Amino acid sequence: MKPNSPSHNERTFVLIDIENLTGTPLPSEHECSRVRSIVESYIDASRTPVVAACSHLAARTAPFAWPTARWKWKSGLNGADEALLEELDVDHIASRFTKVLIGSGDGIFADIAARLASRGVHVEVISRTCSLSRRLQLAAKTVLVFDDFTATAHPSLAFEGADVA
Repeated sequence: MKPNSPSHNERTFVLIDIENLTGTPLPSEHECSRVRSIVESYIDASRTPVVAACSHLAARTAPFAWPTARWKWKSGLNGADEALLEELDVDHIASRFTKVLIGSGDGIFADIAARLASRGVHVEVISRTCSLSRRLQLAAKTVLVFDDFTATAHPSLAFEGADVA
């Protein structure tokens, strides 16, 4: 059973900033596949909508590693973050989902995470240790921290935040 396997009534929505999670603006298909496999070990991939974002340059490889995700492309400083934020209508998400998993460590997601939490949504963050914003960490109910997504062996997890899994 997955560590955070959903209950019958739980619905999860996932947002992925693939460049943040791989630690590079030009991730390889292999790096993106590693991120996908790690994230999917914490969700029911068959019933969980995933929206992922990257720049136009990363769009050459990233979607091939995660073809089931709905991809958004936006280039520029914080382009992927902005593309994901455009997907987050707090009222809509709170009315349909009990949990949101934010795959990024960027602090730009802290305010939206706090707003979702105030509406009763369980907000989880999955991030590399070196890219986790303190503000986002504090706004999330649960934080899943990975040291290195590109390791050959499956990376070990460190859990922080209010819920320790």
